[in-house]
Amino acid sequence: MNTTLRLSLLGLIGMLLVSCDPIPSANGPNRFDPRTQAAQVGMEGSPEFKDYKVRGGVSSRMLRPPSQAYRLGVGDNLTIELADKPESRQVTQVMPDGMVYFDLAEGVPAEGRTVEELTAAITKKMEAFERRPLVQVTLNDITSRNYFILGQVKKPGVFPLVRPLTVLDAISEAGGLASTLNEDIESLPDLSRSYVVRNHKMIPVDFASLVRGGDMSQNIYLEPNDYIYIPSTQDAKVYVLGAVANPKSFTHKRGSTLVSTMARAGGPTTKAYREKVVVLRGSLTEPTYAIVNFKNITQGQATDFPLEAGDIVWVPDSPWEKAEQYLVEVVSAAAQAVAVYQGGRLIDPDAAQPATIGIQ
Repeated sequence: MNTTLRLSLLGLIGMLLVSCDPIPSANGPNRFDPRTQAAQVGMEGSPEFKDYKVRGGVSSRMLRPPSQAYRLGVGDNLTIELADKPESRQVTQVMPDGMVYFDLAEGVPAEGRTVEELTAAITKKMEAFERRPLVQVTLNDITSRNYFILGQVKKPGVFPLVRPLTVLDAISEAGGLASTLNEDIESLPDLSRSYVVRNHKMIPVDFASLVRGGDMSQNIYLEPNDYIYIPSTQDAKVYVLGAVANPKSFTHKRGSTLVSTMARAGGPTTKAYREKVVVLRGSLTEPTYAIVNFKNITQGQATDFPLEAGDIVWVPDSPWEKAEQYLVEVVSAAAQAVAVYQGGRLIDPDAAQPATIGIQ
């Protein structure tokens, strides 16, 4: 893996990780002892799962290529020179302070400017030293704008967004969809559970219609820092996210229940709101959900129930009221947490801990 990819993913995951306080118990500060009196575990005890319609969707604006001129960002590589003085040629970049440094002009603000605007700014500064300076600025390489494509593609990772790209373009840039053979089981891309995350919100692109049916009404143009996540049909994981001691993904085991899986994650933190734990099931673009009183389960006042592969358990850190409003944020945050976890596995294939992303 190249250094840029490793640093990008490490920095991204580092920014998104949220610290959790362990819950005290008789077995030590990091142990979770549910002490449940519920002896019966079965489907008859399962909560009611309701359909949830993800808000928004693909808009007509997303299907149009960006029309704005490119604006420079930190790290972008430039060549600056005076056209009539070849010896003045200088290869440089936009520095962390947002400036470029050229000849006698010294520091000139570059971040957020177009190439034309930067050329004019350098020209104005150079007029103090040259008569009618012919400044030329060339954008060599864009490094400040990237997108992520993770999961079942041949080359998952971080890619520069150097030109207008659609979802299909991005899949092609990543070498196309991938399948793997693991323990005699073929793992295929699960298009029904694929999605895009933008600005902490999930965009429910219909990947199955796009890839298999050629439905171009789903082929949106990417923006900087977009995530594309294409899971595997054999991804038998259960995610426990939010206010738990160790937010993790776990391989789903036969007989796994909410209580046993929560125990594997270290249990809720001291700040957790246990009365309304959210369990998401199925595709995140069209999920079902259940609201569970985990406190009652651990006190024997409600029945524990089995989890399914792909379930996401979200433990809130504060009380909330209306499911319709809260689930908008939970679904998007869960989608981004799963995608970032997959990005972390590019660095460490044995990684088991997803980033737990705070609800915005």
